[in-house]
Amino acid sequence: MCRSFSKEAICTRGSGLAQLSAQTSTSVPEGLLLSTTVIQGIVPNAELARSTGHFGLACVHMFNPTIGSVIMALAVMACLGSLLGWQFTIAMTGKSAADDRMFPTFFTKVNRMGAPITSMIVMGVVQTGLAPTTISPTLSEQRSLDRAAAGRHHLRPDQPARHLPLLG
Repeated sequence: MCRSFSKEAICTRGSGLAQLSAQTSTSVPEGLLLSTTVIQGIVPNAELARSTGHFGLACVHMFNPTIGSVIMALAVMACLGSLLGWQFTIAMTGKSAADDRMFPTFFTKVNRMGAPITSMIVMGVVQTGLAPTTISPTLSEQRSLDRAAAGRHHLRPDQPARHLPLLG
C-alpha cells in the first residue's frame, strides 16, 4: 500500500490512474446529464427553480412526501458520512506529508489505534477558518462558485483563484 505521494508511487500507479481518469471524465458528466434530464421530466420547472434539494423533490413527486422526506434524510446522513471520511483522509494526508518531512512533525502523532487525531484537529481548524471564504446566500450560488473554482484550478492550476472572496 502506498502511503505517500512519492514519484515512484505515481509512476507505479500511473496507468491505473490514467484509466480511471479516462473512465471518470466521461461517466460523471453523462450521469449528471442523465439525472438532470430525468429530474426535469418529473418536477415542474418553476418548482425545480425554487428548490435546493432537487433529488429529494423528485422523490416527493415520484412517491409521496413521507418517502421523499426519508430519502432526503438519508441523503443528509450520506453527506455526513462522506464528510467524516474526508476528515480521516485529509488527516492521513497531513500525517503522510509530515512523515515525508513536508509538514511539521506534530502531524505524525497518532493515538493508540493509529488514528492521527492531532492532524485531524489541526486540519479541521484550518478548514473551519477557510470555510467563510466561500459562503454564499443560496445553494445555487455556492455550487456555481465551487464549479468556477474547480474549473479555474483545472484550466490554470498555476494561477491563484482571484474570483474567490478573501483569496486574492
